[in-house]
Amino acid sequence: MTSCFNISSLNQLWPVDPRLLTQSILFVVMDGRGPMTDTEIIASVGARHHRSDPDFKRQVRELLREIVSLGSLRRKQNLYSLPGQRLSKQHRAQ
Repeated sequence: MTSCFNISSLNQLWPVDPRLLTQSILFVVMDGRGPMTDTEIIASVGARHHRSDPDFKRQVRELLREIVSLGSLRRKQNLYSLPGQRLSKQHRAQ
């Protein structure tokens, strides 16, 4: 008897390894053209991992807070950036 599974629904069953997810978050922010909002980061990381379920989004938000507390990312207002990046005038006006 063969069974057919939808791969995208199978991906939503398991949480992503926090180390891999942290690395993905940092790469997304590095590849960005400047500071990014949490929504932009979650969408980009979700696209990389083919995930959009609420548990995945929660996991990314929790890791964002942890990465900021460790000093690997900086948060100003609702914009995340690498510690060495400066906020452009366009982003400061928001």
